[in-house]
Amino acid sequence: MPNVSRHPDLSAPLLMAFGAGLLVPLAWQDYVTTDVRDVRVLALSGRTSFSDGKHRIDHAVGVLELIGAKQGSCRTTLQICFSQALSLPPPTFILADDTAVGTLTLAGKWFEPYVEIARSQGAHFRIGGDGSRNALAAQASLLN
Repeated sequence: MPNVSRHPDLSAPLLMAFGAGLLVPLAWQDYVTTDVRDVRVLALSGRTSFSDGKHRIDHAVGVLELIGAKQGSCRTTLQICFSQALSLPPPTFILADDTAVGTLTLAGKWFEPYVEIARSQGAHFRIGGDGSRNALAAQASLLN
């Protein structure tokens, strides 16, 4: 099959797919749901930009970073940025080395409700694919 190769490590996904110049395991194409293990919150003024070196968000009012359970050999993270900007970047998913990171950028008015969901007992998030279905929920069953 073109664009598919076998992966020799049996603890990792067996098939790999090529997309946009990246080698992405097929499991990540279908998205992965994991429980929230740790929550990091950063509140900002909304008057400046936020940058983590990879993403830049103008007029940022907050950043919510959710750390999930490992999936295979990858650490999982969902980074949700909240902004007062009129134009927001689309969601993304990046698989690099041993880290899988999904991003969302939402309107600043949703910062407090998302922090509450992230801190709830049983919170889960979903990342993968092209990032368009990245999500946070109070229960895993809501992400199916």
